[in-house]
Amino acid sequence: MVTIQETRKFQAFYTKSTSIIDYMIGKLLLKSNDKIFEPCGGDGVFIEAILDKNEYANIDSCELNANAVEILNTKFASFTNVHIRQCDTLLDNDLIFNSGFGGIYNKIIAVKNAI
Repeated sequence: MVTIQETRKFQAFYTKSTSIIDYMIGKLLLKSNDKIFEPCGGDGVFIEAILDKNEYANIDSCELNANAVEILNTKFASFTNVHIRQCDTLLDNDLIFNSGFGGIYNKIIAVKNAI
């Protein structure tokens, strides 16, 4: 479990609203060959929702918080189509918008945190 101190330290915002998650997943218009980038993995709610709708989607996700990365890697360990990487998406010199599954991402999903 990611602590409140960690969410403050990393300025994290975890989306817990089912209606927001459902709305955003619906906007993706998922297809079987999707290559999706999730720049802020958090606790994996978008990844879970995508896999619920399309178990074959290829998902790459970055997450800054090492504890959250460990949780995500455990949660999605049985999915060969989900890659989790610890990094700061905004400052990562290695980030290129080519999917780890080959080709470019055709979808990106994230929530903007308005403070």
